[in-house]
Amino acid sequence: MAEKGLKWNNLGHTATYGMRGLFGRIHSAEIVTRFNRIQALRAAKWFKIAGKGLGLLSTGFYVIEGLQAYNAGDNAAVGKAAVNATMTLVMTFGGIPGIVIGGIYFVGDAYGFWDGPAGDMSNPFPNNVTRIDNTYVTPPIIHY
Repeated sequence: MAEKGLKWNNLGHTATYGMRGLFGRIHSAEIVTRFNRIQALRAAKWFKIAGKGLGLLSTGFYVIEGLQAYNAGDNAAVGKAAVNATMTLVMTFGGIPGIVIGGIYFVGDAYGFWDGPAGDMSNPFPNNVTRIDNTYVTPPIIHY
């Protein structure tokens, strides 16, 4: 039986318990892996902070858009800006479900599921663009 504070691991070595867990033989590859994991978690923390900041910035733009629409008397645009700001907050702070819900909303909004497409999608070419077709198709030798 092992003494108090010692544990026999599967490699046949004893290791002592410390404040941060089980300390045994640590190979250099394990140290590098742990260091990389710590560095990745630190970077992920900053990406999370930056993402939330950009989400709040985007929400601020929608609020300004809604205030401008309110001053112009366009109630439909005020409602649209309010829904966009709300969905941006849901995406920013809602975790994975918020990203899914907000993503469905904004992709559907881009395709015009709620209030029609963003522009005239019937003709992809403007009227002032002339299309030149210099394609010549040789007639077949054998006619069907």
